[in-house]
Amino acid sequence: MSIDCIIVDDDRFSIEVLRKLVEQTPDLTVRESFEDPVAAVAFLGRNKVDLIFLDVEMPGMTGLELLNSLQEPPLVILVSSKKEYALEAFEFDVVDYLLKPPTLSRFLKAVGKATDRLKEEEPTGVEFRGNFIFVKSDSALVKVDIRDILWVEALADYVAILTPAKKYVAHSTMKSIEAKLPSKQFLRVHRSYIVRIDKIDAIEDNMVVIQKKLIPVGGTFRERLMNSLDFL
Repeated sequence: MSIDCIIVDDDRFSIEVLRKLVEQTPDLTVRESFEDPVAAVAFLGRNKVDLIFLDVEMPGMTGLELLNSLQEPPLVILVSSKKEYALEAFEFDVVDYLLKPPTLSRFLKAVGKATDRLKEEEPTGVEFRGNFIFVKSDSALVKVDIRDILWVEALADYVAILTPAKKYVAHSTMKSIEAKLPSKQFLRVHRSYIVRIDKIDAIEDNMVVIQKKLIPVGGTFRERLMNSLDFL
């Protein structure tokens, strides 16, 4: 599969290192590179890409601040000369964290992770019909009322659909299900989780609680979650 990416790094030498690594990676293409993160944000507002190679420490706007400014961020591989940002970075659901200068083998491993997330398989296990979905279970299609869904969880090439009565596993993608579920009722809170908003019992730090289940909230999704809630 073909992957379009951009590189955002205030250091021109680091950009050239990444460009050379991209040139050695089949099916990976650099659309643009930016030394100015603000210019990168403007570009992303007008263009869609699959992946960003993003520096963490940049003047004016850090990589994490850039991520936080995007409503629909592409996949991200962070690149930094320092290890200490790694833990905070993964709260933003990044694909991987590369230390500068990355080796070709480590770079390819990170791109492989991104490729896995971008698989373009058409979902075959879930069909939507109004207020119901039909989930393929064994050789039968099982009818599930979407009002009973608590959350949807990613499981590699499958998704788990949780209801109070049962867990259904279907061959599908989070992107496909998110596009079809009613946006006023369901919200993506993490790359691996979609929750039904009226099923949320509490929000604790970077977690939502649904029937005692702690579900992580990714940094890029938190603002949208808070905006969707009614406060007294």
